[in-house]
Amino acid sequence: MALTLHIDIDIQRPPDIGARRWSDFSKAGMTAAAELWQDKYVRHHFEQFSSVKYGYQKRKARTKKKKEAAARAGKAIKGGRVPLVWTGLLERQMLRRGILRVYPSRFVLRKPAGSYITERPRGGRPNMVKEITTTIPSEERAMAAAYESKAAELMNNFRATKRIKV
Repeated sequence: MALTLHIDIDIQRPPDIGARRWSDFSKAGMTAAAELWQDKYVRHHFEQFSSVKYGYQKRKARTKKKKEAAARAGKAIKGGRVPLVWTGLLERQMLRRGILRVYPSRFVLRKPAGSYITERPRGGRPNMVKEITTTIPSEERAMAAAYESKAAELMNNFRATKRIKV
């Protein structure tokens, strides 16, 4: 499974920096944003009130009852109150480091997940990939700030070579 997270970062390329160099700076910024999301924000999806915070699809009453009964029997963790957590397998998989592919405009994070995690769920199942990759505006601003600070740091350290015709 691959998690693709889209955040809008609108920074114009300075005229004295070439397109290839700007692509490198942008990739470094996307790496900083991806690492921030992976290290800090993905774990918030597995907390108790994450469904309210991120706006998950409402779970069926039958599913909630089964989950709470399993929690009483010791088979479901976190009391059966967290939508994305039943046995904890998905949480453990998402908190592990993934394979990061970075592009100038986005990043793709590949992580192993169970067969029940699909981007096109059937039969009324919730789209868990969409739920896991949902971000709130404050997280988007923080990731954009991480992107901008990393790209700005690299741009400030970059010295364009000037060619003089003799």
